[in-house]
Amino acid sequence: MADGDDFGLVGSVSIPLGTTRRAQPGIRAARAELTALEIEREAMGLSLYSTLAEAHGRFEVARLEAQRLGEDVLPRLAKAEAAAATAYRAGAASYLEWSSLQAEHAAARQQQLAAALEAQRALIEIQRLTGQAFVAGPGLQHNQGATP
Repeated sequence: MADGDDFGLVGSVSIPLGTTRRAQPGIRAARAELTALEIEREAMGLSLYSTLAEAHGRFEVARLEAQRLGEDVLPRLAKAEAAAATAYRAGAASYLEWSSLQAEHAAARQQQLAAALEAQRALIEIQRLTGQAFVAGPGLQHNQGATP
């Protein structure tokens, strides 16, 4: 070929035989991994939702307790304490009765503060889980956007 004007051409064709059969285990394994990831993602979503629902429940209970104490219990205790103070000064009640009402009033205020603190902690947890900032105004007003 080097002596003349002739030239040569070399070609190759490769046809894989049986590759589908050899690839099937790998394909099945990849599909199984995808299915496992979907199930894991769904389980994590349900876990997140249950945590969010629990935090929302804690928020609502604590908010309602603080509200009830502020609107119902504390005003009545303040009136009773004032009446006991007047009665003590008039000599109709003992110091022990007046002191007892003062202690109950202070305990109710402390309970209201604890409930408001718990509501704030639950609201922070909701904000952390959702990634959204919700604002609770004075007295922990219920924010319509805070429901999960």
